[in-house]
Amino acid sequence: MSFTDVHLVRLQYPKDFFTKDDIPRIRAYLSRQFPGYTPIHNHMPKGNYRYVYPEIQFKFLDGALNIVGHGVGGTILTEIFQKVDQVEIGHKLRELPEKEIQVYQSRVGMAPEVYAYRFVTPWMALNQENYEKLRDLPMRKWRSFLERILWGNLRALAHGFDLWLEHPEEIRVHGEFFSGHSVFKNKHIMTFTGSFRTNFYIPPGLGIGKQVARGYGAVDADLCP
Repeated sequence: MSFTDVHLVRLQYPKDFFTKDDIPRIRAYLSRQFPGYTPIHNHMPKGNYRYVYPEIQFKFLDGALNIVGHGVGGTILTEIFQKVDQVEIGHKLRELPEKEIQVYQSRVGMAPEVYAYRFVTPWMALNQENYEKLRDLPMRKWRSFLERILWGNLRALAHGFDLWLEHPEEIRVHGEFFSGHSVFKNKHIMTFTGSFRTNFYIPPGLGIGKQVARGYGAVDADLCP
């Protein structure tokens, strides 16, 4: 099968109650409250990092905190919605305002037609090796280089949902990207915004690329699957 149906859960909090900088603190607080739920923090009991496509992703969209989960992550978010009424920010407990929960279905994988997407949070596309390669390229070749990385991100997304693509070479990507910088762990890193078209289903609200659990690379669609 070239695509699979997925079940997603999204928690959304009111605008302007949290800031983007609160995401690490909220993630840490929930990790302490639910230490046995590794999808919240993606660390194993011995401290090793859990290298999987994150089942829970924290995002700051249009001034509001969103937490999106799929698979077991969706089940955990439902429990958080039912049990968590406060959160610790800056060593102070804050009562949570009214929150919303959304449950929806989507698809991941090859699509019979082309969809238009845009990044709604910066896309962290580059590791150190790819950054050095991009830096050495003339700017006229940046787009094709980034399209190839995006193609790899889509393959990784399929793998994250245990979806085997028989012909991954048939994934087509055409994008328009704009470079910028984000501050991550007190370092300035190159990230990208922009839009792209592809014959691939990406569930609304999920991210692609690096550090999607922390909100990078979130995608929205002009035509949602």
